[in-house]
Amino acid sequence: MRVFGDRLTNDEDKLFLIDVLRKSVVKSFSLNFDNVCSHLDKADSDGKLDGKVNTIDEFRGLIFSDIMTPMGALKRYYDEILDYPRL
Repeated sequence: MRVFGDRLTNDEDKLFLIDVLRKSVVKSFSLNFDNVCSHLDKADSDGKLDGKVNTIDEFRGLIFSDIMTPMGALKRYYDEILDYPRL
């Protein structure tokens, strides 16, 4: 996603990539994309969730990093960085 998707220049292509990923999750893992990524769903202007991850803004919330792997570790593990609300 980062290697290819960051090079896309218009919203139509970015939405197309999200659709390709949606279909790939079903085909490769037999899982529902919206269930797997449900934590990325954002409320609309009425404050309601639609149960889908189908906007560019929602998908931008998917971030992985290896920043929690100790320096000098033999293997670097990428984990999802979750955005928890402030209390």
